[in-house]
Amino acid sequence: LNSERDSKALFYGKLIANVDATIKGDLDLPVVKVKVKTMPNTNFTVQLISDEAILNKENYIVFIDGFENYTSQSIDSIAQLNYKVSNAIDLTVNAEITDKAILNVVIDPITGDNLVLKGNAQLLVKMPPRGGLDISGVYIVNEGNYRFSYQNLLKKNFEIVPGGKVTFSGDVMDALLDIKAKYNTQASTL
Repeated sequence: LNSERDSKALFYGKLIANVDATIKGDLDLPVVKVKVKTMPNTNFTVQLISDEAILNKENYIVFIDGFENYTSQSIDSIAQLNYKVSNAIDLTVNAEITDKAILNVVIDPITGDNLVLKGNAQLLVKMPPRGGLDISGVYIVNEGNYRFSYQNLLKKNFEIVPGGKVTFSGDVMDALLDIKAKYNTQASTL
């Protein structure tokens, strides 16, 4: 993978890896099984898009007439359809992520809130023919930082404490983040 930043893509970036793949099936529905191990210089980005993000950039706006007639779950479903990965492939990836690879998680594309992580993981990634993306496994964080901003008034960079984890158990949007961060500042003494 070597793709440029794309506001509508679920993931993009540079993935340098050792790969062992088998392809079966037919042209209508290839069945692809891949073993992959990340290598140095990998810099991969995943974008989380949800109804909780305040989006004011044209590429991220989802227009809904009669907003008051919808629940947050139905609005999320509509937004998910705009960013859904559709495929005519049955893909299974066993991924070994090493701490030489950089993983970026864009939490809010407008404010720039994001996590930059290095760590280790054994992940099972599935893209079934129905579409969607399922990930299972635990990513253990060795180092990283979190960029936080609040309404363009406050911007802070937090250092990630080693040992945190990101647990995937299916839908990538339901990942559990158990990460601690610290903020260092210098205060004057009187």
